[in-house]
Amino acid sequence: MQQSSKSASRPATEVAEQPAKLRDPLEAVPHLAPKVDWKEDNLKLVQARITVEASGVISRMLTPRRHKVVRLDDHGSFIWRLIDGKINLYELADRLATRFQLPPDDARKQVAMFVKMLMLRGMIVLEVNANKPQINSDELR
Repeated sequence: MQQSSKSASRPATEVAEQPAKLRDPLEAVPHLAPKVDWKEDNLKLVQARITVEASGVISRMLTPRRHKVVRLDDHGSFIWRLIDGKINLYELADRLATRFQLPPDDARKQVAMFVKMLMLRGMIVLEVNANKPQINSDELR
């Protein structure tokens, strides 16, 4: 069966709108996820912990909850302490660059990789402007 070349000239009402891509993922503002707590160890490094509910009937009976712990290095601990739900990833990167005397591009890459790692572990979520779509972890490179 041949396809008609007229499909490109369909009325605009028939064309499904694609959500707009976020122009820059570093504009997002990170928040700690629910069920996450943290403390500092004796070296002043952050140990973040998330409570994970067990799945399955037997698992819930034996161990209803378990915890995932992530121990952060000095850069990660510095960034973690700045996550307040108010400043975006650009600001985190700027502060990291200033504190550790890093080139701005290196600091942005470190922040993006760090945030992606935490998102994949369910420890943080990103808030974006209401007019922009949510960010998925694949967009942070």
